[in-house]
Amino acid sequence: MTDLWIPHGDYELNYGCACGLPTLRPSPALEDRLRLPLLDQDPAPEPGASASAAALSTAVHIHGFHPDSLAPLLDALMVISGPFDLLISTDSSAKQAEIQGLLNGHSLSLRLKAPGNTSVVVLSNRGRNLGPLLVDLHARLQAYDLVLHLHTKKSSHESIGASWLAELLEELLGDANQTSSIQRAFAADPRLGLVMPGTAASVRAVVNWGANFEVSRLICQQCLPDWQLDPQAPLVFPAGMMFWFRPQALSGLAAACQHLQPLPPEPLGIDGTVLHALERLTAHFCEAEGYHWALAPQPSGGAAPAGERLSVWQPLPEIYMGSISLMAERCRQQSAVASDLAACLSEKEIQRVEQTRQLQRQRQDLMASIARLNQGINEWEANHAVLAAELAAMRSSRSWTLTRPLRQLQQRLQGGAGT
Repeated sequence: MTDLWIPHGDYELNYGCACGLPTLRPSPALEDRLRLPLLDQDPAPEPGASASAAALSTAVHIHGFHPDSLAPLLDALMVISGPFDLLISTDSSAKQAEIQGLLNGHSLSLRLKAPGNTSVVVLSNRGRNLGPLLVDLHARLQAYDLVLHLHTKKSSHESIGASWLAELLEELLGDANQTSSIQRAFAADPRLGLVMPGTAASVRAVVNWGANFEVSRLICQQCLPDWQLDPQAPLVFPAGMMFWFRPQALSGLAAACQHLQPLPPEPLGIDGTVLHALERLTAHFCEAEGYHWALAPQPSGGAAPAGERLSVWQPLPEIYMGSISLMAERCRQQSAVASDLAACLSEKEIQRVEQTRQLQRQRQDLMASIARLNQGINEWEANHAVLAAELAAMRSSRSWTLTRPLRQLQQRLQGGAGT
């Protein structure tokens, strides 16, 4: 199947959603240049920065709606070298007990022995993982310098859920050097507000505005009136909604969640809800708060990044319109191919119809021949029956009996056997 995006220099135009706008996104090569570098030691801090990563108070929040998917997340957290608090939310006391049992039996619990290091709380089932993070627990998380947000993901996109979760964990918790580099980057740069995973290969085709641009625009009009959302700006967001962040950097996103209360109940559609819109606005709210964002460094052995920055608010009309032109050209080429294919199929259909007619004529001729043959067989059988009857009548006649001696004498004279 043809990829549903158009490469255009450092960007690509994703047009994989039939009901949404074509979406400008960074190419994989540009994404690599937007990644943080791997750091073996604390870099020189910028003014106002912490002395070291160890000085950052860190929390990990997991929304554990699916306790049966929690174990891979707990395993992944083992690569974090420094101290951190673990806060897990779920939506029932039964799940709370199950999660506490999983924690008690996991080796991670040995690192979280101090009172208050671990907490499992029950919250209402509203807003999926965003509601607990940005509404219920937002005030509590303000006490930390740095938070890692994860959740027990089970994707509605059929078969990609497990592979997507593995890719996200590899991006955010790939190894100890990677996670230490992220913490060091936050410690060195007080305006770094958000570190997101790169786009997972399993979902690249569906990472776009989808049916969410108009909802996102309305949210910005209400919550960020001084900012204008432009469809010609590149879209970068944490697809899958897992990331490292500085709590103050997402205070605007938390305020938007509060403004949109009550968040929609389950079941939710796979696209076009306020939660899908808020997910796509994560980096926008980070920038609106005066912070910048970056993509997570590749685990050890990955390509060296260039440390470039990009704004999700800045429209790129020349690149966008150039990509639209390339998309139009591709559509024209596909239309021409489709026309040629239709013509070829039409010609083949004509040939098929003519062959069908010839076969039908041959079948009719064959059926007529069979009918004539059957008629001949019937006539032969009728004549044979008449002859057999005449012969039987002749053999039973008096004359046939009286002439038998004569026939026998004739056979002897001719050397034949008697009857």
